[in-house]
Amino acid sequence: MSFSVPPISVSREEKKEKLSLVDSLEELWKKHLVPSKVDASVLFMDDVHYFLLAGQPDAYFTLRNSFQELARRGCNFSLVMTGPKLLFKDVADLAESFTRFFHHFYLEPFALEGTKEGMV
Repeated sequence: MSFSVPPISVSREEKKEKLSLVDSLEELWKKHLVPSKVDASVLFMDDVHYFLLAGQPDAYFTLRNSFQELARRGCNFSLVMTGPKLLFKDVADLAESFTRFFHHFYLEPFALEGTKEGMV
């Protein structure tokens, strides 16, 4: 990048850093969470099924490998993902080892009676 207004000319070399989810989360863990005495951190990803629609066929493997690597680096992150009921069936066809990495369970829609519980 350069800027020139005669008789002054200034140029600067742009750094092109490749961002890494694993490196960024490790830095967050070591610089901020550990000093704050945090034992574990939970990350939430909503509508994870859109990963495949984004043209990233290996996205599920990348997620699994990233969180396994974080554990190897001593970072205690848990990943919670949401998606449609068929998510794990569809993923099992693509990446069976990914489904073994997660413990899935289904949340049913809230019933009106359940939402009233605890209300005064």
